[in-house]
Amino acid sequence: GLFFQKYLSEVAKRPLFSPAILTINDLFVRLAKRQTADRISLLFLLYNHYIRLSGTDESFDDFLYWGELLLNDFDDIDKYMVDARQLFRNLSDWKEIEQEFDYLSEEQVAAIRTFWSSFNRRSEAPHRQHFIAVWQILFDLYTQFREALTMEGKVIRLADKIAYINHDIDDAIRGGILCEENLPEEYTDVLGHTTKERLNTLIHDIINESMGRDDIRMSEDVHFAMTNLRKFMFESVYTNPKAKSEEKKVTKMLTEMYKYFLDNYDEIPEEFRSIEEAHNESRERAVCDYIAGMSDLFAVNTFKKIFIPASWKN
Repeated sequence: GLFFQKYLSEVAKRPLFSPAILTINDLFVRLAKRQTADRISLLFLLYNHYIRLSGTDESFDDFLYWGELLLNDFDDIDKYMVDARQLFRNLSDWKEIEQEFDYLSEEQVAAIRTFWSSFNRRSEAPHRQHFIAVWQILFDLYTQFREALTMEGKVIRLADKIAYINHDIDDAIRGGILCEENLPEEYTDVLGHTTKERLNTLIHDIINESMGRDDIRMSEDVHFAMTNLRKFMFESVYTNPKAKSEEKKVTKMLTEMYKYFLDNYDEIPEEFRSIEEAHNESRERAVCDYIAGMSDLFAVNTFKKIFIPASWKN
């Protein structure tokens, strides 16, 4: 809400009481009247399922590093609506890769061939066998972990999905990659034809479907529409050459802003500097947190303000 408050003060041009500001996550948590699960609790829950499925006696300390990675990966799977079963299939047989991934470039094919050949099932190296064993239980681990999550975790997962898909659509429209009319009508007729309509549909659907139940869920038609709209975005936007061509510019922009704020540390808001002092974090961490919290539009405007001469902006 920091950047929203900044824009609001600029638009209002007079003192006023700030309205309550909630993220989608906060909204769902408030409606559910529950607390979100903390990271340590999630790690212990994941560890218990891992030990039961793998049959190993690995200590929690040894598992902790991989557990953090798995939590992040599982979170990404949910955010991007990936088919987890397909993702975690056993790909050690190169012929299977060759048949089902023919859309990859030659360089990508060579990289995957090199990587997977080092983990061939016929290899007797202990670490390779351990890798294969872990890979084979990942889908079951992911599934059981999701089923064991409390409703708080389900609230956060659904909120992230809703935020990501609508944010990505807005970015694609603003970037000229597509327009609202390009979105498949079979999905937008269900969800809505504007960001506001889609948010309203998705949020109210979850509330209505979850009310009085011991679960957080969507109706089948809304879930189907959202899932397939996400697939459309992946096929039409995320791999779009126009969007991919902009990646180097974004990297350059963020890198230059990072260097600038390290050299001009007093220009980042006091809230971020105080976090550094209170938690004994480095300046580099504080600058990263500040930039990571920027919206796309705010980041672009900040870059212009820093690096583009005022006389060039019009």
